[in-house]
Amino acid sequence: MNIFDHFNVFVFTCLYPIYVSFAYRKIKNDLIENKPGVKIRDYKEGILGLWLLCLVTIVIWVSNERVFSLWRLDFSFSWVGLIAIFLFIITPFLFLLLFRKIKNDDSQREAIKEKLDSVAANEILPGSKKEFIWFVLLSITAGICEEILFRGYLIWYLETLSSTPVAIIVSSIFFGAAHSYQGMKGVLRSGIFGLILALILVWTDSLVILIFLHIAGDVYNGVIGWLAYGDFEKENQIKPA
Repeated sequence: MNIFDHFNVFVFTCLYPIYVSFAYRKIKNDLIENKPGVKIRDYKEGILGLWLLCLVTIVIWVSNERVFSLWRLDFSFSWVGLIAIFLFIITPFLFLLLFRKIKNDDSQREAIKEKLDSVAANEILPGSKKEFIWFVLLSITAGICEEILFRGYLIWYLETLSSTPVAIIVSSIFFGAAHSYQGMKGVLRSGIFGLILALILVWTDSLVILIFLHIAGDVYNGVIGWLAYGDFEKENQIKPA
């Protein structure tokens, strides 16, 4: 471990969340003013930012000649690997069934919308097919990059300085704080989610399954958001030739 590790951890646990919070305020104002393409622009910036942080982390890691197994990134066809493969295959179908079941049910969609209206940062959930596609790409990025940063790299970093239990707790706190733009409930919810993922990591010793679970959770939020706020009648209209 060296000064680059310390600075890198400081950047993605402290500086980047502050930047995201300020960016969210601007996005919220732009949405209020009905500026076009705000959500998709936000998704693209999120994708770029997370991949840059992840790339810097990988460069630091490789330059110090460390092995990626320290991130618990190895994959094998053990029971954990088989579960990951099974979930990877079946989950898209479950999401598709959920979408088809609720899409044309106005009462269920209205019930979902009422619940989401009280959730912080619900403004950035997708409301159209194009926004949903970009949201899925953001979800994949977040699943890969945030797991590498917070459960792979950060837990290794904290374990080096202390112990595994401390690393689990502190990394979960940082993960929750990284979602401060969602308000205190969002911080608490994200922190608990991070704690569960960290415990699964220690139990399974596999970052791969965490990446999938993270992606699935984010995509689910996108599906629910699209169902709540999507204007399907408008999207299904046939455009004139």
